[in-house]
Amino acid sequence: MEHEDWFLRTRAINALVPIATHPDHYRAIMPPMFRTIAAFTTDQAFAPVGALRNQLARASEPVKAYALEQLLDAYATIPEVMRFPGGRVMANGAPIVRDRVASMIRVLPGGEERLAALTE
Repeated sequence: MEHEDWFLRTRAINALVPIATHPDHYRAIMPPMFRTIAAFTTDQAFAPVGALRNQLARASEPVKAYALEQLLDAYATIPEVMRFPGGRVMANGAPIVRDRVASMIRVLPGGEERLAALTE
């Protein structure tokens, strides 16, 4: 997930989504996965978010609690102004990225409230 090419990072996330909430793997997978999603600068890269959101909604309570903390940490790293590689400002970039990450936070118990507290 650390490759410079967004397409390869997206493919890595797609490959990990099926096991992202598995009790044996979630602690290793979620932190880098959520940080990677929070750093995307192209809308096509968000394709795995829907499947991941569905996985999170069906996860066990301990996995959901861990995911919430990791997603909130990732959400906090999203800068006010995002730039494409090369430096050009990504119009509405931060709001788009925040919306994608927030969509995963909202499916978790307490996510809506914690998100509201962050945006006050």
